[in-house]
Order: sequence, then structure tokens, then C-alpha cells
Amino acid sequence: MPRSRKHFAVTLCAILAFGLNQVDASQSSVSHSGVSARAADEPSALVRTLYDRYPLGSKRQLSSESSRVLKHYFDKRLAGLIRREYLCRRATHEICRDVSDFLVHAQDGVVTQLRVFRGGCPRDCVEARFLNSGVPNAVIFTMTLTSGGWRITDIHYQDGSSLRAMLDVPVPGGGA
Repeated sequence: MPRSRKHFAVTLCAILAFGLNQVDASQSSVSHSGVSARAADEPSALVRTLYDRYPLGSKRQLSSESSRVLKHYFDKRLAGLIRREYLCRRATHEICRDVSDFLVHAQDGVVTQLRVFRGGCPRDCVEARFLNSGVPNAVIFTMTLTSGGWRITDIHYQDGSSLRAMLDVPVPGGGA
């Protein structure tokens, strides 16, 4: 089993073992930079801010934000990969890598019953559980604490894929 899939399976098992009835992260005020005041203290607050500011189907897309904004949420490497994908799509007017809305791992739907909580992972992580058009989903955010606060280093999905792995591949045909 590839390392990323094995890590996802271990992470998911650990979360399920610790139970799913954890309390949602409290809503917190959002500063002008888009990061909540508590984001530096609690990684789940950072993830909750993302879902609040960039809901599925919104005209405001996280993937089209500037590098400066992306670096408030993601580590430098993942922010760069997200920005590279956006610039490639803008230049080619096509999808460069098969990446949908990466907060929900879907292109459309209606997200309801969103719960964001600190997971019981071997490493620092946050889990988001929600229904998308009635179908249960879980997304696991691997986090790291930097001098600037918590940042997302990867996002893992139920199908075993991860955002970093999907973005960190060459584009067929030599795009960006």
C-alpha cells in the first residue's frame, strides 16, 4: 500500500477509534486577512474559517486567491502548488490537474451538517465531517504549527487520495 494511502487509513482508523462525537470548533471572528483570531491557538479554528469563507458553490474560490492569502492557511509548499494550478488553469482555460473543490473533494453539491474538530491522529490533524447532497464525507487536514500559527500541509480524502499528491504531478502536455 502506498505511504499516503497507508497514512490515510491509519489516520482514519485512529479517528474512528477515538469516537466521532466531539464538539464542533467554536465560531470565531475573522480578521481582515481571512484567518480567525483563534487560528494560531487551535488548528480546527483555521479549518472552520476556510469552510465559512469558501462554501461549496460560492463565487469566492479559495483556489483563485493570491499566494499571500493562501499562505495564511497552507504551508509554503502546498500554497505554491495550489497557486500553480490556478495559474495553469487561467493560462490554458482548461483543467490542468484533476482537482475539484479541495475542501469537499467534489465539484458540486450541497454541504450540510458540517462538523470540524481536532482529530485523534498520530500527527496533528483536523477532521471535517459533512453531508454532501446527503452522502456522508470526511476530509482530514494534516496540520503543522509554524511561527505564523497553524498551517495545512495536506488534505486527505476518503478515497485515499491527497491534495498534495494530486497537485504535485506534471501536467500532461507540458503545462504549468
